[in-house]
Amino acid sequence: MTVLLSGCKRNIETETMAERNYLTTKDAAKRLGVSVSTVRKYIHSGELNAKRVKGTYRIAIGEFERFMFNRWWQGKREQWF
Repeated sequence: MTVLLSGCKRNIETETMAERNYLTTKDAAKRLGVSVSTVRKYIHSGELNAKRVKGTYRIAIGEFERFMFNRWWQGKREQWF
């Protein structure tokens, strides 16, 4: 079965439960509307926490949501102050 999860098409039959709790850099880039290299820059700078698994980065869904909220809040804060 293939589902659309926040703009990312996923085949949930071939994924394990652990893989569904994480995003790849490609998934995160699509959701952020930036390039994969920009996501890697966020990871290397420490703005976005990720685990390295078999040579690729995995970003926990909760960590991605925290990152998105912080980016949103920073934009609001700049508007207000």
